Amino acid sequence: MTLGLQVPKEKAQAVKTSLLAMQMLDTSSDLLKDEKTITFPVLHADAARSFPFAKLVTASFPKLPKKESFRESLVALLGPHQHLLSGFDVVGDIALLDIPPVLRKKGKKVAQLILSTHPHIKTVVRKGGIHHGRYRVQQMVHLAGEKKMETVSKENGILAKVHVGKVYFSPRLAEERKRIASLVHPGERIVVFFSGVGIYPLVLARNTKAAWVYGIELNPLAHRYAMENKQLNHLRNVTFIRGDANKAQLLPSIIGLSSHRPSVSTVQELTLAVGDLEKKLPLLEKKLARLRKAGRTVMLAAPPVYHHESVALDNPAAGPCFAVLRSLCKNYGLLGFVVSSAGPQEKLLAVLPQHRPYLDYLYLENNGYPSRFEHVHELHNAGLKHTIVNISKYLQEYRSMQTVIGGIKQLPTTLFFRLDHMPITQGLLDVVDVGVASKETFDSLRKHKKRVDRIIMPLPKDAADFLGSALAVAKKGTIIHFYDFFAEEDIPAKPEQKIKALCKKHGVQCTLLNVVKCGHYAPYVFRICVDFRIE
Repeated sequence: MTLGLQVPKEKAQAVKTSLLAMQMLDTSSDLLKDEKTITFPVLHADAARSFPFAKLVTASFPKLPKKESFRESLVALLGPHQHLLSGFDVVGDIALLDIPPVLRKKGKKVAQLILSTHPHIKTVVRKGGIHHGRYRVQQMVHLAGEKKMETVSKENGILAKVHVGKVYFSPRLAEERKRIASLVHPGERIVVFFSGVGIYPLVLARNTKAAWVYGIELNPLAHRYAMENKQLNHLRNVTFIRGDANKAQLLPSIIGLSSHRPSVSTVQELTLAVGDLEKKLPLLEKKLARLRKAGRTVMLAAPPVYHHESVALDNPAAGPCFAVLRSLCKNYGLLGFVVSSAGPQEKLLAVLPQHRPYLDYLYLENNGYPSRFEHVHELHNAGLKHTIVNISKYLQEYRSMQTVIGGIKQLPTTLFFRLDHMPITQGLLDVVDVGVASKETFDSLRKHKKRVDRIIMPLPKDAADFLGSALAVAKKGTIIHFYDFFAEEDIPAKPEQKIKALCKKHGVQCTLLNVVKCGHYAPYVFRICVDFRIE
């Protein structure tokens, strides 16, 4: 016979919750119930003191079957091979299972076991091989649960949307990212090479007082996720750049231009999607009113299509859209609206006079035509008043920062920005920063370029191939976090030797600060991070 606490049915749930909190409920036994009461098995008579309406009784409670743990169930399922499956990674609500070939036939049973013992996991996939290709992706095979590969991971105060089969993402580095964040000093300017979906930059932006964090990523899909994750976390002190860090000879200038905050005002650009002006105009006006009240300087990026007509400066039928945009600019004190043009030059020059009523607020962007400075001057001579310059486009055209700065200084009223990423076009949700520059600003921009305080290079095996690009944006005192794989017996001697040799090869001196193990790669092989400072 066992002690029991008999309570009215309507109060049973509250009593159970309290008993669990007080650790008075006997969880090895089942409860008893009749039409009016429920009797809980309790561990001590003192349980009745908190419930004056309850009755302390003795009864024979049926024992509950012992619930096996995941590990116990796995041993029963796999038998002598259970040691080959040590665990699994979790990204959001997706479990990533690494199953050796000898256990592949039992993969779906293991997946079902994970789902039954881990309620927060909704999907189980199998890793189909090692990370491969220039984007370091890993094939995933669905085993059980919801058929999806996209999820949202939570880490260090950051939400990160991830596609586990199309982008690189390692949940095992969460503590390492936290360690790096703990080293950052207020006001630092940081660059993260191979930033993927943006997790390193976002963790640093959220958890430090860094002035600005840049992420550079080659994979266009990973970069798109990074841009979405920036919006998802409402962070502004982070910039994502899509490109190959190893080919970024112009990277120092790009970073300098996009981060020169002392002389550059910040503008918010709202990118309009197809249908926003036709279907969401009241919502847009409410948003503009809030931004105006908050004292923000705002621009609108015209939608690509308005009432089935292309919204481009060289289209004569774009006038109705321009009229709506001009009205919004006047009513809400906006800086202007941005349009582009496909050219050719002759057509654009012929159409430009028809759009004269809108030119006080219209800014032509150089995404297509005009591709050279002489084209811009011809347009301004024909009546165009404002230009918004995508500096990256001119850098690609001229391959000379000196030429680009000199050309921009000769333009009339100019805004500049750097957009060498794949933009997100989610209509009213899409807000980006644009720098506003006077002609005089560019002289100071040239002096401000190319130096950062900290560089993170989380690309084991291949990071050495990119050290030259990292050093191009470094200065004396810059700290670099360099990741690699090494056998346990070689740590720390061989990582230290490798860094010293690489720095000597590039003609710089360094001071080694730390060699940190940050996860297993294989038996007796570790992922390591070498922290070193440029002297």
